[in-house]
Amino acid sequence: MLSLKHFLRRCLGNRTLRSVAYESMYSAASLSKAVSGTSLPTWQLTKAIVVGVSGSTRVLETAGSLWQAAALERLGLPISELQTPTASTPAELAKILRGHMLGTPVETVVARINKRGMMSTSRSTITRLLSGKTLPKRELLEEFLIALYVGRDAIDRLLEVNHFLAVESVDRFNRELA
Repeated sequence: MLSLKHFLRRCLGNRTLRSVAYESMYSAASLSKAVSGTSLPTWQLTKAIVVGVSGSTRVLETAGSLWQAAALERLGLPISELQTPTASTPAELAKILRGHMLGTPVETVVARINKRGMMSTSRSTITRLLSGKTLPKRELLEEFLIALYVGRDAIDRLLEVNHFLAVESVDRFNRELA
């Protein structure tokens, strides 16, 4: 499979980083780092490179898929976990939620949740949700996933996982009291 690094290099073709930097509004140094493969570039930088050299929707979709795969690999999360989550701890659930959030700033998620008007939230609430230290409330989890445009089937599966973890946590607490 084609890696993001090789894909971006192929997109550049014979163009210089300086010419692409001029069109993309990123520095040549940032572009160089992105195509070197030493670290994962942001989605915004990846998109700027592809749009700056191609502009093709098909090429942009391919770049998006490769970027998502690379970002999930960096998280240590197989793509199958986004489609059929099997978290057994709050930390694992948070990792899956971070996988769904790839490339979306926290501020954007907060704005989308607040705009829907079903509930009000803050950056710190979303940060806590993503920390994995506690289980999120059902309503917050659902609004968070809707704000990320996650499909209804995946939302329902993640709500089930969250419910299972909550029931398991209560059971464990009751056993410790006995």
